[in-house]
Amino acid sequence: MATVLPEWFEHDCHGSLGSGLQLVEIQRHAEDSGLNGRILIDANGRIWIPADTYQDWTGQPAPTIAPRLGEGERWLPLDAIPHHVDACRARLQLAGRLPVQRLAQAPQATASSLPAATGAVLNLDLAGYAASGGSPQLHALSELGISTGMGYWRTRQLFQPDGSHRLDSQFRHDILTRGETVVLGDQLSGGSLADSVVFGGISWGSDFSQRPELPRYPLPLLSGDAVLSSVAELYVDGQLRQRDRLAPGPYQMEPLLIPQGFGRIDVITHDALGRETRLSQPFYTSSSLLRAGLDDYRINAGWLRHGMGSDNDHYAEGYASGDWRRGLNDQLTVGTHADAMAGRQGLQGEILASATSTGLSRLTGGVSRDDQAGGGYQIGASQEWQSRDLSLQGSWRHASSAFAEPGREPGAIATCTSFQAGLNLTPGVQASAGWLREQRRDRDSLELRNLALQFHLFSGSQWVISATQVPGTGWTHSLSLFQALPGRQSLALQLQQDSDGELAGQLQWAWQPDEHPWSLRADLADDTRGSASRIGAFYNGEYGAGSVGVNDNPDGRSLQGSLSTGLAWVPGNLFWSRRLNDSFIVVDAGEPGITLYRNNQIVGRTDSHGQLLVSDLQPYHPALLALGLDDLSLDAQPASLEQTVRPPRGAGRVDWRQPSGSRLNAWHARLDGGSLLPAGSLIRHNDESADLPSGQDGLLYIPAAWAGATLDITLPDGRRCHIGTLPADDPATEATCVLQP
Repeated sequence: MATVLPEWFEHDCHGSLGSGLQLVEIQRHAEDSGLNGRILIDANGRIWIPADTYQDWTGQPAPTIAPRLGEGERWLPLDAIPHHVDACRARLQLAGRLPVQRLAQAPQATASSLPAATGAVLNLDLAGYAASGGSPQLHALSELGISTGMGYWRTRQLFQPDGSHRLDSQFRHDILTRGETVVLGDQLSGGSLADSVVFGGISWGSDFSQRPELPRYPLPLLSGDAVLSSVAELYVDGQLRQRDRLAPGPYQMEPLLIPQGFGRIDVITHDALGRETRLSQPFYTSSSLLRAGLDDYRINAGWLRHGMGSDNDHYAEGYASGDWRRGLNDQLTVGTHADAMAGRQGLQGEILASATSTGLSRLTGGVSRDDQAGGGYQIGASQEWQSRDLSLQGSWRHASSAFAEPGREPGAIATCTSFQAGLNLTPGVQASAGWLREQRRDRDSLELRNLALQFHLFSGSQWVISATQVPGTGWTHSLSLFQALPGRQSLALQLQQDSDGELAGQLQWAWQPDEHPWSLRADLADDTRGSASRIGAFYNGEYGAGSVGVNDNPDGRSLQGSLSTGLAWVPGNLFWSRRLNDSFIVVDAGEPGITLYRNNQIVGRTDSHGQLLVSDLQPYHPALLALGLDDLSLDAQPASLEQTVRPPRGAGRVDWRQPSGSRLNAWHARLDGGSLLPAGSLIRHNDESADLPSGQDGLLYIPAAWAGATLDITLPDGRRCHIGTLPADDPATEATCVLQP
């Protein structure tokens, strides 16, 4: 894109500031009286400004490139901002746009989703075991994924000494325009009302993960009215989250980052006369609710799968189910679930309601019909309360002896009651308690109790005291201590006493060096069976993760090892990487050795093909990618050095290569009087400006397509000159710029 300098930039000064630190006046528009600031001028005349003032001075986000360290500060270049140094007045003129604060900070899609590209992924997980007196064993899990423009297909296979087993296979097609997805193959039935079952078939429904920036549950909304121009500050539980400028009139503010549970939102406004107004409103939020008018739905159809991963793996009776939930308003959500299979049908429903005084309430009910057991019913209720210092949750569910669900025997559980509580006693002390009781018809009833106390008394330390009642054995008590040590080391101790008074203990030491993929861990344990020890090394690096360890226990000595790695293929290139998820991006910068940043963190450098694999991505979650400016040659710099992209499900591709006609070539030019063409001269061809002004030593950087064309040049002092014909094939030849009268 051509750089257009504002008309108010001064060009009548012929002097220049020397290299090094300079104190100058900052001017951002013609009427700006300016503020004083320091700049750094390098030996090539390049202007650098302090990194911590970049956005304040320019009104634009700081570029995601590695800053220059000098004079005890971090500096960023002004290459992306039109600027001019007026040496006569010691003034830096910036064509920066001052930031405009918006009242409505509604979530917006910062980038469109990348189209899915052709590619493939192979993940391998290996685990080996060898014990004294036994034969070595090797287990492997492979996952093959293939990405196309139609969707993403994957299959997983388990390899064991006694044979191999297919775990699952599925093809997924996302409908981005509707926020829906279609899945063919093996999958879980899902749903919030019934237990999931594994089936093979087809499912279709909504997919909120395609728009992660849009919250699907209600957020508090506070309304007010500003009489005069004001500044509003929004606080959530006493923490400042948002600041806006308000024009006179009504306004609404909705914060995006809200903790779950109970809280308070405050808005404090300061008007032009200095008066302060405060609005306050309590709220209760829960991710179990849906925003008003939002629908969550899914339909499944296929065959139930039994014995997955075993020799008895097979598909059996036909199966169909459907789920639907809707937010009636921001405090009320309703839902229903229906399922049907040979000889059994069921229908369930739920109502969820929230209130700032009581928390989240849930009522559930359902009926079923089974050819053998007959008709049955189920009812249930739950209540939860959560705040910054207290959490409570209780539930109760009762089912008749004939109530039947897919994957369960009719009426196995008669009644289930549970309670869980947590309390922050002080900033460093937390307590929790839990109780669960199941009255079962198919075997003995089950009852569990748990008490725990957690301390954070010192920096890097944690103590946990707990007691758990195990059915049939009584209470078990345990004490766990963790302490961070200097040099990225840590020490952990766990003591446990069972109901018979027997004591067992485990001591663990770990070491994770700074910026190093290797770590070490050693364990020493003692219980009623005897003493045991283990020492292991762990690796987590660019090409995968692995571990190797030696165990010594009363049963003998053993050696264990594991390896997890992945391969990614796109047409023309193959990458070796750590294990890959369902989404990855290949960045093509057009040159080898180019640094790539993701969300301001270095990912790596492009390979000999000019490409780099970006893993650890979630489909459709925005990622900011940027190229290192200093690594790019002048003839290959794209118009933009950063992009915010949404990875597709499968393979995505970001192409930063410059078309051959837009690449820059360099020539030398002199004025007809013999002096070098001054740095900063503006080059135009047919009223189109070059991306870069002339550089030092009379250099011209212009698109290769301009070779042989006539150029009009404006010198820094306002004079004009003309280059009649630029050499087409020999950039080393000097051109002459003839001054115009």
